[in-house]
Amino acid sequence: MKVVIGSGSPIKKLAVMAALKKMDLNNVEVECISVESGVGDQPVGTPKMEKGASTRAMRSGIIRPGADYYIGIENGLVQINGGWFSTACVFVLNSNGVRHISFTTHFPIPEKMAARAMTHNIELSAIIKEKEPSLGGGKDPMNYLSKGTIKREEMLTQALMCAFVPFFNEESY
Repeated sequence: MKVVIGSGSPIKKLAVMAALKKMDLNNVEVECISVESGVGDQPVGTPKMEKGASTRAMRSGIIRPGADYYIGIENGLVQINGGWFSTACVFVLNSNGVRHISFTTHFPIPEKMAARAMTHNIELSAIIKEKEPSLGGGKDPMNYLSKGTIKREEMLTQALMCAFVPFFNEESY
């Protein structure tokens, strides 16, 4: 089986590989290709995240035809009851054009960080990097804010598995 991810993110690749392993799918070739999402660096709201994730999956299918699955993942911010949360939309498209989506857990984000990300259209990870330069190119605000107890990769792994469920349990869907 071949899976193409519409992103060059190492965290996203690790999450895809972990999800496939947890679903007992072995001998899977996973390829990452950088594609534009079409929604900017810091999407706000689920419609923009869905558009970004679907665009990533579809563009990866155009660039690398012939795979079994194409995956797009788009992180963004949503506001619920006055608070800001980081979540990600996972979009999985198979070679027959069937698509399923899922979302990660909604992780609370400090108001000042969310405001800065939206005002300057920058990713939360860039703000974290400014606060903690030792993180280098780390793209995991959840890990930083939770003091290492919650990792973005784990959140993505669970959402990926949720998005794959309808493909592997078709009789129930």
